[in-house]
Amino acid sequence: MKDEAKNPSSFILHPSSFQTANPRPKNGARMNGAGRRVQVLFRPEDVALAATADGLDCPRLGRGEVEQSTFAGSFERLRLRLPPIAGVRAIAPAVPFGSDSILVEATRPREQAERLPLRPGQQAWVGVRNIHALAHPGLNFLIATDGSLRAQAALSLGGHIARLAHARVTLLGYGQPGEAKAHHLQAAKEQLGSGLASLETHAADGPLSEAITHEVERQPYDLVVVGIGRQDGLSLAEEMLGPGEHHLLLVSGPQPAPARALICVASGEPGKEDVLFAGRLIRHLGAEATLLSVLPELYKDNGLAQTRTERFLAGGVRTLELLGVTAQPITRTGLVEQEIVSQVQAAPYDLVVLGAPLADRDGHIALAGVVSHVWRHVSQPVLIVRSHSDARQDTPWPLLTGRRLIRETA
Repeated sequence: MKDEAKNPSSFILHPSSFQTANPRPKNGARMNGAGRRVQVLFRPEDVALAATADGLDCPRLGRGEVEQSTFAGSFERLRLRLPPIAGVRAIAPAVPFGSDSILVEATRPREQAERLPLRPGQQAWVGVRNIHALAHPGLNFLIATDGSLRAQAALSLGGHIARLAHARVTLLGYGQPGEAKAHHLQAAKEQLGSGLASLETHAADGPLSEAITHEVERQPYDLVVVGIGRQDGLSLAEEMLGPGEHHLLLVSGPQPAPARALICVASGEPGKEDVLFAGRLIRHLGAEATLLSVLPELYKDNGLAQTRTERFLAGGVRTLELLGVTAQPITRTGLVEQEIVSQVQAAPYDLVVLGAPLADRDGHIALAGVVSHVWRHVSQPVLIVRSHSDARQDTPWPLLTGRRLIRETA
């Protein structure tokens, strides 16, 4: 059973799901009944399968369809696809982009497989005998502040999102003398108040980009929130995207809590990452989303390109809905940066999500082009989502994504 222990299934359970999905925690662990999310893990050998719901001797997850069935020695390994469970978000095995189902892996000895033979396409009821309940770590924010008006706007917006997401927050003070910096950090800490998973303050010497670099090397963050100017701030943003694996939220002035987000995507793996992280973030805000994809003018009459783009957007809408985010797709044709700005001006969005260009061979991310144009021509905060995918693909035609000219897979 050593191999199975290395591949547990992992889910996030929300308070509303505790009564419908509450298997027995292992080793005396207790589910968190305080109204917060928890992360639960169970191993393939903890999964029970039966022909009927009454045949399970443990809490059930639902009825699933067998996708894979293989034998490894005297054990059978199965992968089953289940319908979505209210209040439950799957982490591993990862749900395919655009799918609203849940994947579960099971392992059982040969004698059980002989009593209930299962082949791909057949269905079985799925239950879980034991789980490991863990405190859900949530998102980890770094908010930089030097007491300026822009930094104050970033602190206000970042703090509001962090409270709704019950995130861990580190306040990074910079750009002030020692005593003034300490007083400002204390005031900022009081301003954020309660509702956070944790709150730390760190003081840094030197310029902002250097302070961010040192901090993200100290520990990883999901999101860095900073206040910068519209005309001259992107060179600084490029420096802040260099180290670490974090995404970046840029704020230039006071902003309301986001209620409508425009997520700009292109077909491909980087676009999937844009959708997934944006969905993780805005789901806590109760915000609606619009998925926008822009096709270059030369594909205006290309029916295949239009169909693939629409299919990708439909998958993104389903993925967001699984996260609890209401979304609608829009396709435009023309220059990417101009069409994005036009869409922002056509509706009352209060957050714009863009994909960061892929890094060059030296690891540098250049924001000139789409990101630069959009940042200078909109007033909303801009969330820059970093991609970890390699978009170089050998496929039928190129699409201008704003990251680079790539070729889309089928």
